[in-house]
Amino acid sequence: MKKLISLLSLSFAFLFTLSAQITQIEANLIVMERLSNEAKYYIIYAQDSVTTEGYTITTSLEEMLELDYLCWIYYINYPDEPNGKYLIVKESNGSLLEVNTNNDEGPEDLEEWMIVAIPLVIPFENFSLQGTSCYPAVWFVFDSLIVIRSYEEFENYFNCTNSLPEIDFSEYTLLMVRVKSVSQEFVNIGIDFFQTNVSQYVLFLDVEMSIIGFPYVVRVLVPKIAEEETVLLNIYYH
Repeated sequence: MKKLISLLSLSFAFLFTLSAQITQIEANLIVMERLSNEAKYYIIYAQDSVTTEGYTITTSLEEMLELDYLCWIYYINYPDEPNGKYLIVKESNGSLLEVNTNNDEGPEDLEEWMIVAIPLVIPFENFSLQGTSCYPAVWFVFDSLIVIRSYEEFENYFNCTNSLPEIDFSEYTLLMVRVKSVSQEFVNIGIDFFQTNVSQYVLFLDVEMSIIGFPYVVRVLVPKIAEEETVLLNIYYH
């Protein structure tokens, strides 16, 4: 038997309230603003029309979410984890309801929903100290992100006995993260770098840990990131 999720038991997140009826473009902006600080990869799906009163969403777990007002409905899919969520924008004033789900693949008819936004995957290059005269000058804390935009910043973290490595900092930015306990024999770290909006990026690391291992520093060169832009870090250990 399908379970009914009562909206009375869910918490409302009123990000902001607008006076006029909300168009889909405005609803898209409300949802993207809500997700602007998400440090993980996501895809935004949306229904292409406003709902009717009494509309019901059926999840892949055969749970039912019943809505008693006109609204724009979005499903946020996180491809790297089993949890998703619904964001529901009230058409009358733009208030936002957030419903988190566990082990849910989304609504049964998700293939009929349109994709509103998907983060842009950005190419990167691994940066190695091999073949250079440089070595780390300091050890920084685990799971912290270091963003290096110039040779002046580079010299805060490295000592080079001869010349500096050839990095065109007018075109590239160096990102570094010190992760913990990887295998000495085989370092297995998945790396993804993507842009979530015009001024924000996310570096995602999928680290296979070892009981007997050693710290490891991930270093990647990415296209130039301006001072006013933000890079978030998301690390998944397993």
